[in-house]
Amino acid sequence: MLKFSKIDNKSELLDTLIKEEDARRASAPINSTFDPLTLTECPRRLLYRIVGVSHSDLMSYLDRQHLLAIKDKWLHIFEDCRKVQLMQEKVSVADAKYNITGQIDVIISFGSDIYATQIKSVCSDDFIKIKQKGAPKKDVVELVVYLWLLEEKDGLIIYNNNNNGDYIIFHIEPYQPIIKSIRSKCHELMRHKMEGSLPERPYKDSSSSECGLCEFVKMCWKQKREIKL
Repeated sequence: MLKFSKIDNKSELLDTLIKEEDARRASAPINSTFDPLTLTECPRRLLYRIVGVSHSDLMSYLDRQHLLAIKDKWLHIFEDCRKVQLMQEKVSVADAKYNITGQIDVIISFGSDIYATQIKSVCSDDFIKIKQKGAPKKDVVELVVYLWLLEEKDGLIIYNNNNNGDYIIFHIEPYQPIIKSIRSKCHELMRHKMEGSLPERPYKDSSSSECGLCEFVKMCWKQKREIKL
């Protein structure tokens, strides 16, 4: 290392300040509505979120900034592509009846069709799995919900490989059985919220893979049928 290039107290101070800011923003904001991206999750997990149980954000502040940068990259690509029209970006979508709110990354058009488009940033290992097995269920369901709410017939998911900039694009179409299932799930969860009750756990014990990722796992397996805030 060159003697005039070093890691010292000044560079470490900035590193500390950034880490402190990342930690400060760790608490997830309270959202009393359902996010289309999470609608495949355990119903208890969804209910804990919308009733305002305190929890940490699963995505760090730094990771969110990286994702925003990837999305900006694709917005610039769409703007520069002569045969693609960027119609809208960051489009808010909501349905009061089913208590759903979310945001479409961008709506584009080419040929004679309009596409609601989501941009996903993934690591190289996940990118390889997606190429082999297809788009993850949660991402497909998310976009199907958006297509239903927008009353559109075509969607796209772009997966961006963080490691080398490679990408893969999936075309998503509305699928009525998924839409019907999501409507039923949201309706049932709102009933539980009004009653102050919890749905049955979908797992026999806390060893399931989703429980291992859940921010409410300890509370859930101690708590019985009533919501206690």
